[in-house]
Formats: sequence, C-alpha cells, structure tokens
Amino acid sequence: MSLSNVSVFLLSLLFLTACDFVQDAIQRTLNEHPDIIAKVLNDHPEILEKQMAQIRETESKSDALESEKKLEEQAAQEEMETTKQRSEKKNPLISADRVVFGDRNSKIEIVIYSDFQCPYCARGYKTIKELQKKYGRDLHVVFKHFPIRGHKYAQISALYFEAIAASDSKLAEEFHDMVFENQSELVKRGEDFLTEVTRKIGANVGAVKKMVKSEKGIGQIMNDESEARSFGIRGTPGFVINGHVLLGALPIEEFEALIHKN
Repeated sequence: MSLSNVSVFLLSLLFLTACDFVQDAIQRTLNEHPDIIAKVLNDHPEILEKQMAQIRETESKSDALESEKKLEEQAAQEEMETTKQRSEKKNPLISADRVVFGDRNSKIEIVIYSDFQCPYCARGYKTIKELQKKYGRDLHVVFKHFPIRGHKYAQISALYFEAIAASDSKLAEEFHDMVFENQSELVKRGEDFLTEVTRKIGANVGAVKKMVKSEKGIGQIMNDESEARSFGIRGTPGFVINGHVLLGALPIEEFEALIHKN
C-alpha cells in the first residue's frame, strides 16, 4: 500500500472512528509525521472538502434548530401575553356620539369588532340578533370596526356606516342589518350595493358619499382596530361582553355564559 493510501486510511479512521484508543494512536502517528497530512490533503483535497461540508451541514442544522426553538419560545410568550390580555376585564371606550343599538344604560353590554364582508361576522350578527330578541331592553350593542385587509369592501362599508351614523343612529342600524343580511350582494356589487342600501333606508346619498371621503371615519376605524388589538383580538368577529373577551362566531351559549358571569 502506498504512503498516500496509508495516509488516507489513517485520516479516514481518525475522522470516522468512535474508539478513543484508535484515535489516540493515529493522532500520535500524525503528530510524528505531519507531512503525511499535508501530502494527503494535497493529493486528496476531497477529504477536507467532505469534512468541511459535513461541518457546515451540522452547523446549518444546529442554527436551524436554534432558530426554530427561538421562534417557538417567542410564539409561546406571545400566546401567553395574548391570553393574559384576553383574561383581564376590558373597558372599551364608548364616546357619547357613538351609535348604540338599544339603551346604553342597560345592564348587558356587547361591543363588537366586526367586518361587513366577513362571513363569520355575518354568523355572529345572527347570534346577536337572537340575544337582542331574548334580552330586549336589558341589552345594548356597540358596533365597532375591524376591517380585514383582504376584504375589498370591508373598509368602504365601515365608512358608509359611520357616515350615516353621524346624522342618524337609527338609519345606521338599518344599514348595518341590511348589509349583513345581504352580504353576498356586497361581495358581488361593492360600493354600488352600498349606495343602493343608503338610498333604500332613506339617507341622503350625496351627503353620505361626501362624508365617506372625510378623515373622521378613517380615524374612527383605526381607533377601533387599535382598541381591539389591545384587548388581544386579532381577527373577526371579536366581542367584549360585559368586559369579557369572546373570539369568533361561537354558539349562543358561549355568549350567555359571559352575560351571566360576574
């Protein structure tokens, strides 16, 4: 066997064996004859390349695992913080000029963070209607906005609602109901449908369209969305029922459990 082949054999054993005794013996031989290493690496650069590739692969896997671990820890921390946010009793801001469906002094308060184009919000709308029917004057509803970016007509619908609400709260409630009850028309026809609804409820279309372009409505929507996020609400629909957060279009029993919660 040539010196080169012997050297390759020795280096291979050094890299691959798990036996400390064999490794020590080989290491002593290489220490005594360092020229062996130089010759082997010169004649067989693929050995070093292979080992470096393995080292890089190991480091890459280690970095990936470390990164994944950090992401998992971050996600867990964020979930804990969000859960804590939701568990604490909330106090949504309800200004004197905010539209309220029902008697604002009634003992049951439901604040909704919703999106006119969201199908789950339409389902939540039906649940709220059932609750209004059941609890009557003991319940009031505050409709706030959380338009999802992927919903093309969500924000413009919210702007129409606020424009109508600025002059007539009853008409705003009629608009709200009609849009949710005909949500498929909103998706198909967009602002043309909103204009038609505005006309049908008897609101001044010209005045509403002018108001839609003002900054007041945009500011209101942004404030609503910011408040929702501060409560741990990340999607729609979200509800605050007598200060308690509820997420999603859940069964009516879930709403009633919070209504009766102290």
